[in-house]
Amino acid sequence: MNIVSQIIDKTSNLESGCFFPGYSGNISNCSEGYLLITSSGSNISKLSKKDFVFFRCSEQSFQLKRRGGGQEPSSESPLHIKTYQKTGPGFIVHSHPEYSVVISQKRDSLKLRSEGARDLIGKEIEIIPEITAGSIDLAEEVSNYLKNNEVALVRNHGLFVKSINIERACKLTELVERNAKQIYLESVIDS
Repeated sequence: MNIVSQIIDKTSNLESGCFFPGYSGNISNCSEGYLLITSSGSNISKLSKKDFVFFRCSEQSFQLKRRGGGQEPSSESPLHIKTYQKTGPGFIVHSHPEYSVVISQKRDSLKLRSEGARDLIGKEIEIIPEITAGSIDLAEEVSNYLKNNEVALVRNHGLFVKSINIERACKLTELVERNAKQIYLESVIDS
């Protein structure tokens, strides 16, 4: 199965309204110095081969691709590029899961409750302060965080998961959201 088919297969299992509301989020793969990333405005829940843009994994190639016409790469491409330059090849799933985003607005970290999540991710995820989406500052902050972690959560923005394969990236995305939902529901019950 080729990389595009793998991405389409694994991400189709994520509940689109929960993880990718509207036309938000993006997914990429970096291999052998090239970046494959969803185009701007792609509907992640209904991806097809035409929703991907392919170019050298560099800021210069991203800028040339944007000026060259055709499909517009995701505005978060610089973040993906910087992350791959610092961490090596793999996959990134950037989602906007509703419970994780709500929790990020109210806390400085997301404590992971389930044993499975703690085993795979750690005891907690520090929440990165809100930074303008698509900015170089966001790209720098998240890529630095992902050098030592597979999961980054940005306040009032979303989740970035970088892993060696797409299946693990999707599973970690689900685990974080499941834990955020549990924390949210406990806070509602307790209030």
